[in-house]
Amino acid sequence: MRILMEKTPKTTDPAVVRDDIIKNTKGLKNIEDFHIWTISGGKYALLAHLRVSKESDPEEVHESVSKTLGKYGICHITLQILKVKQ
Repeated sequence: MRILMEKTPKTTDPAVVRDDIIKNTKGLKNIEDFHIWTISGGKYALLAHLRVSKESDPEEVHESVSKTLGKYGICHITLQILKVKQ
């Protein structure tokens, strides 16, 4: 039922995951539209929009976030990385 309803995994607290991303991602300014859901037994997906400093390298940001999410068993990741204009 959790899969059909695309619910957040019981074992994953989105606030903890979000805080961990913020703590471990250099140049991250803000996270928007942050969603985690179950796609199959033990497999989770994440969608997020990230606002980063204009000096940030989007590939490095993606790699850093992907590494952090791996700790939580999140294997399907969609990130939109937007640079702050200021």
